Amino acid sequence: MQQAPNIREPIADGNGRVTNRWWTWFNGLIPAKTFSGTITTAKLTSGGSNGSMVFQNGILVSQTAAT
Repeated sequence: MQQAPNIREPIADGNGRVTNRWWTWFNGLIPAKTFSGTITTAKLTSGGSNGSMVFQNGILVSQTAAT
């Protein structure tokens, strides 16, 4: 687990927005490169078919449901 930095200011400003120093730290937690590709999901019944999920930069962009 990542330990919080020693930043002596509130996480949010008076408008509820994350302050710049905290925003920079939070962005450092995100991996520079995330998964892009297709995974296959298993069929749900013996007569069914497999499904798939396509990801681009960690975001699900399409899905075919397994049956």
